[in-house]
Amino acid sequence: MRSYILFGFTIIVINATLGFFMKDWLTLGKAPELTAGALVRTDYENIPYDKVEAAGGRVEILDENGRIVYANGNAGTMAGSTTAYTPEELLFLLEDRQGDKLRRTLASFRDDTGKRYTLLVTLPKEGNYAQIYINYTLLMLFFLSVYLFSRWTAKHITGPLEKIVQAIQRMRDGHFNERLSFESDYELTLIQDHFNEMGASLERTEREKKEIESGKKQMLLDLSHDLKTPITTIQGYVQALQLGMADSPQKHQEYLGIIYNKSRIVTSLIEDMFQLATLESPEYPFRSEVGDLAELIRRIAIAYYDVFKHKGFIMDVRIPDKTVNVQMNEKLVHRAVSNLLSNALQHNNAGTEVSLSLDEIESGVRLEICDNGPGIPEALKNTLFQPFKKGDSARTSSGGTGLGLAIAHKAVQLHGGTLRLREVPDKTVFEITLPI
Repeated sequence: MRSYILFGFTIIVINATLGFFMKDWLTLGKAPELTAGALVRTDYENIPYDKVEAAGGRVEILDENGRIVYANGNAGTMAGSTTAYTPEELLFLLEDRQGDKLRRTLASFRDDTGKRYTLLVTLPKEGNYAQIYINYTLLMLFFLSVYLFSRWTAKHITGPLEKIVQAIQRMRDGHFNERLSFESDYELTLIQDHFNEMGASLERTEREKKEIESGKKQMLLDLSHDLKTPITTIQGYVQALQLGMADSPQKHQEYLGIIYNKSRIVTSLIEDMFQLATLESPEYPFRSEVGDLAELIRRIAIAYYDVFKHKGFIMDVRIPDKTVNVQMNEKLVHRAVSNLLSNALQHNNAGTEVSLSLDEIESGVRLEICDNGPGIPEALKNTLFQPFKKGDSARTSSGGTGLGLAIAHKAVQLHGGTLRLREVPDKTVFEITLPI
């Protein structure tokens, strides 16, 4: 609407401008109005002869005796060799004869001295030359305006729309990295911005989809590996027992102990898989109640104290003496913190210092599990909380299922909190934040 109003306004301005600067031409074009009576003046030298001449006519001033005292105009085609007119000749000229291409008008007047004169105006009957020229100019200006407006429309409307259609077609074919880049009015620019945001979202979704599919395949491979290894060991030692290879009570008990430990690994893996699948289910009945988080962390620290001491770890616990109430599912919080402590226990050596601290912050509470061990490899940091993500050394060892951190991360998320690995020089710091 703005574009068409602008276009119409432009045409009006052009016509008004031409009308102002060409008013004399427009007057000249109206040849029927250029009569002797309309042009006559007391001082015949001030008569606008140029208008008649521009229209292709002729003006003659006759005295009382019919002699021509002044003439101006197209003498070659309208004037004869006569220098005077008789009354009969004037009457003859004024007759409207068929085939005559000229039209003549007479007007008598007196000058300032009272002397009588006659004005004879001769004009062509056909041929409004000035008006035709002006109309042609206006027509050319009109088409020029239409052309310029069409070019403007193509640049600001048609061109961007074509680019939008092409981009949509390419995105339909799976090219989610397609982006728009053009200059136009606010509405189309807004469409461009929303399209680019949509493209970025689709590209991100497609990338995440591929990552999920790749993760599922890798998870199946990891799961089969983690189940196959202990089961293969169990089968081997059972077969050894069946074949009587345990030739002493000590070896018999040793084989049974190995079988028991490997079966515990399988059981732990299955339980962790079930726990993670349950937490990720949208139908999981998450329930919470107000509880003292400080007291829960104390009980967890006490439970792990002997284990850490036995392995040669130094455990530092900093928990407020007062009550720290939060809305929580005590079982899930216990599982999350226990998994983080077990992770520190499994992946560090004797002499490692592990600290467990609880602080109140503005948005809630912050719990940190920190150790000064060898740290986490850079390759694992971005996928640390995904299922079955663990280092090669952990995978070949007997401990760890690769699900502990994933379970802890999901448990904290269900509380509306966050679990992240915080970058601290020479330390590994897992930070849990829960809302009050």
